[in-house]
Amino acid sequence: MSEQDKKPDGKASPTNPETDPGAGSGPDLGTGPEDLQLDEPKLGRAQVGEDAARQAELDGVAAETDAAAREAKQAGRLAG
Repeated sequence: MSEQDKKPDGKASPTNPETDPGAGSGPDLGTGPEDLQLDEPKLGRAQVGEDAARQAELDGVAAETDAAAREAKQAGRLAG
């Protein structure tokens, strides 16, 4: 900030975005999107850990057990 921009009390003058085109905008870094050269990300092979596979298997068994219990309850109602 130059001395010219300061008020007599030493504080900076407030900027007005309507009259000062640079007010409120960040610094001009001189780099735009067209200047960037980014490599495509390289992903490794997808893998499922043993714990996750075991949990998924247990979840599947639990779902089948719940379905069998519901069917047995329904069959009991129909027979009773």
